[in-house]
Amino acid sequence: MPSGKDAYYFPHDSNAQHDEKILKLRVKYGWAGYGLYWAIIEKLREASNYRLDSQDIACLSLGVSHPIDDLIAFLKDCYLWELLTESNGCFFSESLCRRMVEIDKRRKQLSDAGKQGNKIRWKSNRKAIAKQSQSNRSKVKKSKVKKNIYQSDNDFLSALKTNEAYKHIQIDMELAKMDAWLLAHPGRQKTKRFVVGWLNKIEKPLMLQQSKGRLP
Repeated sequence: MPSGKDAYYFPHDSNAQHDEKILKLRVKYGWAGYGLYWAIIEKLREASNYRLDSQDIACLSLGVSHPIDDLIAFLKDCYLWELLTESNGCFFSESLCRRMVEIDKRRKQLSDAGKQGNKIRWKSNRKAIAKQSQSNRSKVKKSKVKKNIYQSDNDFLSALKTNEAYKHIQIDMELAKMDAWLLAHPGRQKTKRFVVGWLNKIEKPLMLQQSKGRLP
């Protein structure tokens, strides 16, 4: 059964009062009968499958505030004029059902489109989140590699400090200089090749060179 704001909507032709069948109703029942007819249509619109039980006229009588005997006679005339149809213990309006089929079809199409749109957005968001997560992991991994390249290769550092070619160099101080230089050059990395190249460019102190050039 429809609920909420949607429960009160159904198409209604603005010239319905001039319909041939409606004119027959108005001739016999006047404008009061016209109003009663649309009150019944509204009840049908609210009902499940847009049908009401033909044997439960008492509830309809209470709902439209109309005497039950008069209402039964009114319904029989509506069946006669084909304004309403009685079948399988229920009565309904063929015109209302036909119009509501189209409305329900459009409503379902909009609902399906909305669900599909949500599904696409959710899938897109999941991909974006996964991509961002992967990017973050990659950044963390690269950061750890840069940070731990020498902490995880103590043999390399020890080899530098004991190498005769670098005995005149304070390795730890030069490593600190490298870090400062790399901060200003983010495109470079502190690789072993970079470190060796840096150290090789450091000239020996003049006094050390002269002492090595003297004869014993």
